[in-house]
Amino acid sequence: MKKAVVIFWFTVICVGFAWSQETQQNEVKAQQWQFHRHEIRCSYSWNILPTVFWCTQYNHFLYGTLTVSYLYRPLKWLWIGADVVNYFGEETFYWREYDFNGAVRNYSKEKFHYGIGIAPVVRFSYLNKKHITLYSGLSFGAAYLFSYIPQTKNYWQVTMIGANGAIGKNANFILGGEIGFGFKGFFNINAGYSF
Repeated sequence: MKKAVVIFWFTVICVGFAWSQETQQNEVKAQQWQFHRHEIRCSYSWNILPTVFWCTQYNHFLYGTLTVSYLYRPLKWLWIGADVVNYFGEETFYWREYDFNGAVRNYSKEKFHYGIGIAPVVRFSYLNKKHITLYSGLSFGAAYLFSYIPQTKNYWQVTMIGANGAIGKNANFILGGEIGFGFKGFFNINAGYSF
């Protein structure tokens, strides 16, 4: 009888330890989505506010920016990566011509322009759930403007608050948006895939 009780309790303890270990392994697997994840995303922003943050002249107007980003998440709260930005808009040129009689004529011409920029990105998250993440970020780099007068500009973006919603069986598909200021404008939406 004692042997049966000892064997019973030994079996219960072994099963309990095995169940506990399996539960811990499942919890670790459930949390692994947050670590060592690569992320590719595409975002579009349109300029609700004037683009005074990057324009040095009053005659520039941006229609929007299209951004492709690669991000790597080495820690639960940290992303590092790079943005490649394509922006497009129009600029207006004004000039005045004088003829021999002293008459003055004012002219203006609008021209479509575009540019490309690249910048490293750092993001810090402060809410990390499987299906939602809130973060802030900063990027600074260089951009080249192809226009009537080609020029190089500093590219920078401060993301005050960004939110990602992850969908899918493994929470791999990302939909989100950001509010910030800088090159990408005031508000942008994004979609991507993490792996």
